[in-house]
Amino acid sequence: MANEVGTHKIKVYYKTSESASEYTHLANVDSFPDLGGSKDKIEVTNLSDTCHRYIDGIDNYGDTLTFTAYFSKAEFAAVSALTGIVYWKVEINDDESAPTTCTFTGSVNFQIAGGGVGEAVKYNINITPNSAMVFA
Repeated sequence: MANEVGTHKIKVYYKTSESASEYTHLANVDSFPDLGGSKDKIEVTNLSDTCHRYIDGIDNYGDTLTFTAYFSKAEFAAVSALTGIVYWKVEINDDESAPTTCTFTGSVNFQIAGGGVGEAVKYNINITPNSAMVFA
């Protein structure tokens, strides 16, 4: 049996406080950003070295994570009302075991995405991450 997982198995959730018992599912999300990051590089070259040397610094997830969703008045109203720190969970379900999750916190803003003739209206959920991404 193949181990590959399609993107249709991805679900995005949020909650407004750490103590909230349940996450709210964002049903209309149709694309998600890269999750995880890279380490900043710190140069540690000294005068005795013959080449530049680096060590790993802190994780860098980028300054904005953009999820795209199809416009639904109710869902858009809920997301556009979010303020402060929001708790996010992205779930990857492989149907064989418990889903793989990525959880993190971040503030959010939104924008209606541009479009053209004959296209569905979408909006962008722009998250500024402010915690480590935890994969479980």
